[in-house]
Amino acid sequence: MSDGRDNPAFKHGHNRRARRTTEYKIWASMKTRCLNERDPAFRYYGARGITVCDRWRDSFEAFLEDMGARPSAEHTLEREDNNGNYEPGNCKWATRVTQMRNTRRAILVTIGPETLPLKTWCERTGVPYKVAHQRIKKGWEQARAVTEPPTHSRPVHPVARRCAICSAVFTPHAKNRGSTKTCSKRCGGLLASAKRKARAA
Repeated sequence: MSDGRDNPAFKHGHNRRARRTTEYKIWASMKTRCLNERDPAFRYYGARGITVCDRWRDSFEAFLEDMGARPSAEHTLEREDNNGNYEPGNCKWATRVTQMRNTRRAILVTIGPETLPLKTWCERTGVPYKVAHQRIKKGWEQARAVTEPPTHSRPVHPVARRCAICSAVFTPHAKNRGSTKTCSKRCGGLLASAKRKARAA
């Protein structure tokens, strides 16, 4: 009877004391979702034609040799082409943030020879993601949507005026900019008095 030493998981040490490492679990999970029709995730992988290359399917050691150990606990296995297979050249360790940008739901924007997720373009150009996304939904050209600075409300600049009483140049307070015609309370009182006299005449 075999003592299990011919098992690849035993040889590479990723199944020591019955505690499989995360890399080993990722490898096993990768195969299950692509090859096991009973797996809940099969419809997103195997049913779409995504499979595992022969080299990785038959050997965890080969998978580990090609991919190396996970750089950190934040990294998971990612396919660069979401319609491609699990195989060398199409897989890498990536953080969940990076994976979210590579999802099938990501909006891809092409400017010149380069195609990148909308989120990435927005980070490069400084245009807020929500603004660019809304522009594209409205039919804007993609390049313009991610490069044209957003138009904010027109800033209110101080407007200089000349006092109706003393002719001094002043800048009215923003709250009273529409009605203020005098530079001070004294001039305002004089103007009000002149209006009262005019109405009484």
